[in-house]
Amino acid sequence: MGKSMEGDLVIAKNFPSRELAEAAKQILKENGIESVAQSSEIVGTGTFQGTDLYVLEKDRVPALQMLESLYNGI
Repeated sequence: MGKSMEGDLVIAKNFPSRELAEAAKQILKENGIESVAQSSEIVGTGTFQGTDLYVLEKDRVPALQMLESLYNGI
């Protein structure tokens, strides 16, 4: 990654698919915000809970604004 991901990570958004999360991750990166995508599953059930996109706490507000404008309702 270009910037260091040192610091507290917070969830910016949960996406229903890994593909949407990866697309959002790329958009954030193009705007100078690094992020990490993590798929989640309820342990032991095999139930997929989507993919969480994490950003640094300091980038939370601009990331949320960008993601909401692009992915409102998803």
